[in-house]
Amino acid sequence: AEARRRIIASSPLYFRSAGATIQVHHGVDDRPVPVRNSRALERRLGGPSEAGSEVLFYDGAGHDLRKTDAPRRARRFLLKHLSSGR
Repeated sequence: AEARRRIIASSPLYFRSAGATIQVHHGVDDRPVPVRNSRALERRLGGPSEAGSEVLFYDGAGHDLRKTDAPRRARRFLLKHLSSGR
């Protein structure tokens, strides 16, 4: 019960800070983390982009996204938002 409470407490789906800009990368074929989790977060964000937030899906990719453009996109996102103070 305690582990479940901690997992839910750390979920961006339920406890996303208002105004926080986030970027999520998800392989559609990810077995450990079902794609429905990221789809639910995308719906909670209100669409494909809310104030720069993004949920990105990679067809044919699983949990390991190193061979996709996710690392490049994440780096670009971090550089943009860390340098802007957001």
